[in-house]
Amino acid sequence: MKKALLLALTVFVLTGCSGMSYAVKNYGGIQVEPWQHDGRKWRIFDKPRENRLMITASFGSAVVQGLGEGLTLGAVNMDHPGNMYRNAAVAWLSAQGRKCEAKSVSLIVSPQWEVEYECDT
Repeated sequence: MKKALLLALTVFVLTGCSGMSYAVKNYGGIQVEPWQHDGRKWRIFDKPRENRLMITASFGSAVVQGLGEGLTLGAVNMDHPGNMYRNAAVAWLSAQGRKCEAKSVSLIVSPQWEVEYECDT
């Protein structure tokens, strides 16, 4: 039982570390664009030359999400579905004057999602 718990904890930590490593490697140094959509606050890290961006809940929203998960001991999943991140990202792109469609939405590490998009030229 102890070995299984230790293995599960190790996988959890390594997965989180690899996600954070990916976010820092791919989006470190990108200027943060604050964005509000559907009553929520977001942070966007856009890489238009690569047709992708990272979107994350604002710091305050992320803290509330983490507290909610912690207070319920993980019994309640506070994660927002990928569609919410997709919609906010596409709305942000539109507000920038870009007509784009999200091609894929991938969880990097909660609550950071990567959206790959294609825009009309």
